[in-house]
Amino acid sequence: MWCFGRPYCWQALLGDGDTGWHIRTGEYILGHGIPTHDLFSFSRAGQPWFAWEWLSEAIFAQFHRWWGLEGVTVLGALLVCLPAALLFAWLLRRGAGAWVALAATLAAASAASVHYLARPHLFSLVLLVAGLWLLDEDRRSPTPWLWTLVPMAGFWANLHAGFAAWLGMLGLLAAVNALERNRMALGRYGLLAALSTLATLVNPYGWELHRHVFDFLGSQWIAEHVEEFQSPRIRSENMLIFAFLLLAGVA
Repeated sequence: MWCFGRPYCWQALLGDGDTGWHIRTGEYILGHGIPTHDLFSFSRAGQPWFAWEWLSEAIFAQFHRWWGLEGVTVLGALLVCLPAALLFAWLLRRGAGAWVALAATLAAASAASVHYLARPHLFSLVLLVAGLWLLDEDRRSPTPWLWTLVPMAGFWANLHAGFAAWLGMLGLLAAVNALERNRMALGRYGLLAALSTLATLVNPYGWELHRHVFDFLGSQWIAEHVEEFQSPRIRSENMLIFAFLLLAGVA
């Protein structure tokens, strides 16, 4: 209700032009398969190209076929609300009171709202919260459900490049256990990180996808010109909350 109580919030999900070419790419995939060359660019027509979010694009295109832009918007809204619902449930399970859990969830939703756009990265928000919850459960009481994170990583690699951050988190968890000299946990989470990394190779481009993602993240031009890769401007409400959560996390 907080996110979508006003008509503008629904319209804002389509406030980024990338939604259009994600749908068009998905339509091409549904009709012809996954492309390997640039379909759209005038200056680089026919050059090698990675549709690194191909599965998300196919899903968006299918919703567009069924219900038009309204269907894409509803899908985006569900993908926005699901991680918030998961976070709220996770906090309740950890023993937080309902009001504390609600306040924390709303704060997280506000901080993330800058990315509330009908684009493939919304799938990463869902998988991130679900994956962290399962990791938290396993660290408190080992469960065989932990190994479902391996196919999740493979699935994620075909939805959005956010899988690279997930692999980084698994590597960080293994490193922390190594510093703590917790051999049992290091073996468990080190194996999880290794198997998850192998699972992400199951994509149309194999290891070339990983190389492309890291080349993209290391691009100086992108870092200087793409807003998402620049330092945040702490002026609006959501950015103030983001700064608060960042400082609280460091503390």
